[in-house]
Amino acid sequence: MEDDIDPLADPLTRDIIGVLTGAITARQDESSVNDEQFTSALGTLVTQLMPQNLTIRAGTSAEQAAQEIAKDLSAHMVRPVTCFTFLFAELGEANDGPMPISTAEFLQQMSLEIDQRSQDR
Repeated sequence: MEDDIDPLADPLTRDIIGVLTGAITARQDESSVNDEQFTSALGTLVTQLMPQNLTIRAGTSAEQAAQEIAKDLSAHMVRPVTCFTFLFAELGEANDGPMPISTAEFLQQMSLEIDQRSQDR
């Protein structure tokens, strides 16, 4: 598990922005959130969040196995929670200013900022 997560440098933030943008677009277009492209993007995001391997030792009780799985899953959830929290806090700050912006505009700006950061590296 990473100690210092930089949401602007984390590619997961871009994927989250994509899913949120898809949800906003579906809502604005009054189309189904089950749109194939949106569902695919959401599935990809969920897959990225899951650990690739969970190992349970032989002889482990069901309760111990459940605790190990919960521990492993919670370690993987720190990253997306950090990215979502960052985006939510930034959106709140942007809308608390003198010139609030739409969520779609905010997400586009964040995406551009992430692009710029990755080019600067």
